[in-house]
Amino acid sequence: MKLFLFLSFFIFFSCSNFSKKRTVKSRTESYLQTEEGGQFILDIETGLNQDKDYVLKRKITTSKDDITLERSISIAKFKKLDKNVEGLFPYKSQAEFILNNEKYVSSMTMSAKTLNVSLRSPDAKWNGERTFKVPRSTINFCFFYMILDCAQVTGFLDLASSKGFGSMPVTIVLETYPFFSDQFLNISEEPFQRGELIYDGRNKAGEHRLSFNISNQVIFFFLDEKFNLLRTDWIAQQFKQARR
Repeated sequence: MKLFLFLSFFIFFSCSNFSKKRTVKSRTESYLQTEEGGQFILDIETGLNQDKDYVLKRKITTSKDDITLERSISIAKFKKLDKNVEGLFPYKSQAEFILNNEKYVSSMTMSAKTLNVSLRSPDAKWNGERTFKVPRSTINFCFFYMILDCAQVTGFLDLASSKGFGSMPVTIVLETYPFFSDQFLNISEEPFQRGELIYDGRNKAGEHRLSFNISNQVIFFFLDEKFNLLRTDWIAQQFKQARR
């Protein structure tokens, strides 16, 4: 099974081509986030820590009075998927949500075999420790909010854009589990989700368009020439993001 998925992951690309991969870089970005509940500001910061792990920090605030509603930090390790291909393996994360002036916290640590989650909240059902077995039917894992970073590290974005097509199967780790399924409708409550990132080509404005399939829903990403995210459109959730 693992060999089959490995071959499907690289079906369009030879291993030698992946040496052209793009390296993720430190960046600071801000987006206007529009959803059913209103408009918010999403601030993102990325970079490497002292252990050379890749770190993504997110903060969501109210657009009017700058009150923090959500913040998270996700840490991924660079890991070989193959001799010539590197990925971003989810390692640790912590997410905090403020609801009715009370804090909900989810912390997780992932190894090759298990995902350990620690929950702290005023709600009894979201407290304590949970342990999950890591799926063995895949080699490509990625935090949900790092999906485009994972696509850069593997070299998928460079190669798919040069060929005009391509898909990348991936097993997503929801770093905001179990709160993610409460934020978005019709999403499985499991921390692992099977997904597929598809390169759809360029639109009339010359932007790269990608579609990400997860839980039978599609998220569209629009990127500039250097693969920086311009905007996100998740139609099923009435959810949009646009770079400020």
